[in-house]
Amino acid sequence: MSFFGKHFVKLLEQDEEITITDTEAMETQLEPGTDAEELGAVDAPVMDAEQVVANDNVKQAKELAIIIAKMEEFTNYLNSEKPYSVQSKLHNASCDTLFNKIAGAETKKIARVAMELSSLIENLKGYLHSVDS
Repeated sequence: MSFFGKHFVKLLEQDEEITITDTEAMETQLEPGTDAEELGAVDAPVMDAEQVVANDNVKQAKELAIIIAKMEEFTNYLNSEKPYSVQSKLHNASCDTLFNKIAGAETKKIARVAMELSSLIENLKGYLHSVDS
């Protein structure tokens, strides 16, 4: 074993009594002129774990409501009776046009995607209502 290895083992095996407290150790690291008593006083709000979780759930519920609104907007864009929807544009396409070809091949798929997205939205609404209660 090398000299450093022997010395390291010797350091590990020796009994060491720590005579300094955590507060005293912290004070040795402070800049000159800093009062350690000031660091002990923290104006932190006292909240229990249930309150923290409840506040977090409220924030997430608000964000989920925004997500649901955007998803509903996209679902309506895909498949609704409004003239701007994809399905309406495809349905109203003239014969032998690009949109007419797409309508013949993809109308069912677009409707299926919109239906799946609507189902997901309803599931998310269920989660949203569970937070309210």
